[in-house]
Amino acid sequence: MAYFDSPKNRALWDKELANLRKIKADRAAGRVSVPTAEQAREKSAANQMTSAYRVRTSYKELLKEETREIRARRGISMETQKVKTAEKSNPSMAM
Repeated sequence: MAYFDSPKNRALWDKELANLRKIKADRAAGRVSVPTAEQAREKSAANQMTSAYRVRTSYKELLKEETREIRARRGISMETQKVKTAEKSNPSMAM
């Protein structure tokens, strides 16, 4: 309960509690409460989090991406094969 020792934190909590009581009263009366600024921020943050993990792509884009990755892997494997053949042909150069 050390949080409430600070007058600043106590004031913030009282403000939040008053807002929650108002929303509760509105719901009990059957009125729809207007979302507060904090609730709007939380909702937009949640939307950003979900959109950060979900990126809409088409099937063609996925195929292109896969092709690039396969070509990159083949390019790397070709380079390693060239190095290995060079080492076999000239064993004094190998470490």
